Amino acid sequence: MSNILKFRNNPWTTDYHSHTSDWSDGENTVEEMISKAESIGLERLMITDHCTIEEKNMYSLGRNGARRDPSARNINDNGTNLILGFGVEADILDEEGNIRSDIQERYFDFIILSLHGSAYTGDPRKVTEGFINAMKKYPIRIIGHPYDFHLDPMNVGQIVKCANKFGIGVEFNCKSVLSGNANMDGVMTVLDKSEKLYFTTDAHSVDALEEDRRRGLQFLKDEGFERDISRGKE
Repeated sequence: MSNILKFRNNPWTTDYHSHTSDWSDGENTVEEMISKAESIGLERLMITDHCTIEEKNMYSLGRNGARRDPSARNINDNGTNLILGFGVEADILDEEGNIRSDIQERYFDFIILSLHGSAYTGDPRKVTEGFINAMKKYPIRIIGHPYDFHLDPMNVGQIVKCANKFGIGVEFNCKSVLSGNANMDGVMTVLDKSEKLYFTTDAHSVDALEEDRRRGLQFLKDEGFERDISRGKE
């Protein structure tokens, strides 16, 4: 296994996975996340709130219960030099690869596909099959935290192989790793095998946007990894 990590994005200046209180389970508003991102030197921030799973009472109102109009997610004039983007953390629903990827019936081009147990209604033994089928059907940008313990018995190696085939990224998710939710063998498989590797915080607060980034980078350093400075242009 190489100790040189070739991230597609620059971990110090970009983040492609974050959440707000406006549309899902984050602790801060989008404006607060923008302000924090600028203050810590980020140049690009992607807000990827959870999709709306109303039948499961998941993420339909946002933490603040305001059901903020998702059309506001089109704004890009945020008064800063930050490049702001909006996407969605979609949920895989079953082994057929069906997904939910809207926020209050509004769809976005940037999709992170993850699994959250209460949204998945398929055969739990066929989660790997579900991810592979979804990658064949949908324009997914990144596979989210495929090494979480609640995804067992998912085959991370097969997921990464399929993602590579379709040019889909896989993330090193700071929140998952730092919280102890990650199977470290799966994490190492992603770091070693993914051809489009992304460093993300999955920040649910302004503090995590800064602190989890620092701790995630320190984790990789402590594990003996280095970053290839010739990459990380996204």
